[in-house]
Amino acid sequence: MATTAYDIIKRPIITEQSMADAEMKRYTFEVAKTANKIEIAKAVEEIFGVKVAKVNTLNMYGKEKRKRQQGKEGKLGVEGMRPEVLEQALRRAGATVLEEESAANPGAPITKADLYAAGLTGAPDSAARRKALLRRLDLPEHLAANALLSVLNALYTREEFLARTAEEKR
Repeated sequence: MATTAYDIIKRPIITEQSMADAEMKRYTFEVAKTANKIEIAKAVEEIFGVKVAKVNTLNMYGKEKRKRQQGKEGKLGVEGMRPEVLEQALRRAGATVLEEESAANPGAPITKADLYAAGLTGAPDSAARRKALLRRLDLPEHLAANALLSVLNALYTREEFLARTAEEKR
């Protein structure tokens, strides 16, 4: 199958930045993923009848909300979480269900020092331990330590977290 210039150049990118670049005679296009710089330059020269001085390429991944297919990040936000886990997190955050009283998270929050003491940060095998914990909690595998800390504070009190991690160490 022969590739034409129109197969290589898909569409122009119209953003505030690309319009500012256009004033300096730099143009931005979405191109075929398989195209290299030489093919892109030839396609632009063929379509627009100009001489291309330089081609810069960038592989940019789409934001999760813009993708048709799920990314390697897996579940984001509350997608795929069990309803019981969501309800527990909402209750700890102080949400009331129907006519119940507020059950805000009492006591001291879980800190980075607690994560370190539990071996979830700072240890040679901490990444594997964090990944195992994320799997048990049905959370995305690529969740950063700070985000994990926020989730743990929403799901558990500090005492519950320390008791759980002590059980797992045995």
